Amino acid sequence: MSAIKRYFREEAKVQMLVLGHPKPSDFYLSVWQTTRSAVPLLIWRSFLFLVSLGVVLASLILYILASKAGYWFIYLTHWGLTINTFATGFAVAVSARSYLYGPIVDEEEELNHALDVSVHGVNSLVMFGLLISASQPSRMWHIYQPLQFAILYVIFSAIYYAAGGVDASGNRWIYSVVDWSSPGMTIGVVALTGLLLAVLHFVVMGLAVARNALASKLFHDSVTVHGQEGVPLRRRPSQLHTSNA
Repeated sequence: MSAIKRYFREEAKVQMLVLGHPKPSDFYLSVWQTTRSAVPLLIWRSFLFLVSLGVVLASLILYILASKAGYWFIYLTHWGLTINTFATGFAVAVSARSYLYGPIVDEEEELNHALDVSVHGVNSLVMFGLLISASQPSRMWHIYQPLQFAILYVIFSAIYYAAGGVDASGNRWIYSVVDWSSPGMTIGVVALTGLLLAVLHFVVMGLAVARNALASKLFHDSVTVHGQEGVPLRRRPSQLHTSNA
């Protein structure tokens, strides 16, 4: 219990609201590895990115073939897929940057069933895979990030309704439970969704803590990849030549 209190006491600090983190290696080294190579996470993240991109493209192409491409952009699920693709893409970029140029230091540097399952299920599995394979922390105060995303979509849906927008079937709503012709019920659904989002954020925090604890238990003290920030991830050819000499 004391460990839990200590954890939340640390997370509740106001400085946790910012995006800074003292260990840059947490963003390109997996908690599950015992080396300082950026390759394992680069390969894994590349796979997750390709899966995300494939689902987005497959979904969008089907909408284009059905001559309903414009409606693809009105669904929250598709917004989520796009965010997932960007998230995995940036993760690949971070890993690739670390592999090609060395450690990042603290200073700032430069419409069928299968598709339905993919856009609602595979995206969750992809983000879960991204979470459990990394080392970066999940901050309590960073709940403002998913809330911002949700609020932006709520505003969009209201503007879309007010402008006379319809879904691919001609309905005045994008989702039947978010029907702005019944604003009272819609606001209630939005509030309940916000509460659920907060709960899920704490679930993600718990998964990140469990991930670190499990990796530490499995590898014990051999997990030293995060001990020395700025240590080269791999030797350069010139270094190998000097060493052999």
